[in-house]
Amino acid sequence: MSTHIFKGEGGDGPGGVFIFWEAGRRQALEQAVLEAERLAIMGQLSAIALHEVRNPLSAVKGFLQILRRELEDVRQLEYVEVMLEAMDRVNNLITDYLRLAKPCIPERRHCCLEELLRDLLSLYEVEIKNKGINLLFSCPADIPEVSLDREQFHEVVVNILKNAAQATPSGGEIEVGIELREEADSVSLFVRDTGPGIPEDVLSQVFEPFFTTREQGTGLGLYVCREIVINHGGEICVANNPERGCTVTVTIPCRE
Repeated sequence: MSTHIFKGEGGDGPGGVFIFWEAGRRQALEQAVLEAERLAIMGQLSAIALHEVRNPLSAVKGFLQILRRELEDVRQLEYVEVMLEAMDRVNNLITDYLRLAKPCIPERRHCCLEELLRDLLSLYEVEIKNKGINLLFSCPADIPEVSLDREQFHEVVVNILKNAAQATPSGGEIEVGIELREEADSVSLFVRDTGPGIPEDVLSQVFEPFFTTREQGTGLGLYVCREIVINHGGEICVANNPERGCTVTVTIPCRE
């Protein structure tokens, strides 16, 4: 309801008007705005995808043609590495597009978070240590099970871990840990690195779609992570450490 009072030249109030409208329409309007925003993002992503997919595939085709003529050349390993990097870019872009275009409702099941993280870290431990980065893991005893979509949450942690590995120089350290927040009936996992940190003037933008500080990045990784965490009823935040590096913290409720 809205009211408006009419005032005459002498300041008197000869009357007024009451305006009533159905508040239920506001929810439909808000939903339409959100849908329009998602469609706008998808439109931008489609334009990027057409350009980004074409270039890596052209690189793969070109080097395959060279390999066909120069199979005995010692540089063939270099060509293979270029092709693998190109295909990784294509795969990451398509994955982000599909996640953004059709967000999946999490299929939540009871899960041991410590077991999930240990399995995941065992897959990436060698790759991280080969970069000269020390990988640590900490978890207190008696961490309760949480309800989550294991596949989606695996994607969240992998994305955060890869960002940390890219930011941390050789000789640095990445710490992954779990904390129980009994007062909030929730569990937090954190990934802390010793990289250069994030400039304060862009820290508030890290979850925005298409925002990236890396030349090869799509700017969708943390955006997708945030959408998955929110769908789990949780929170994700990024903060710079007091000394160096930054910490990404994901908090999810112990119960649905």
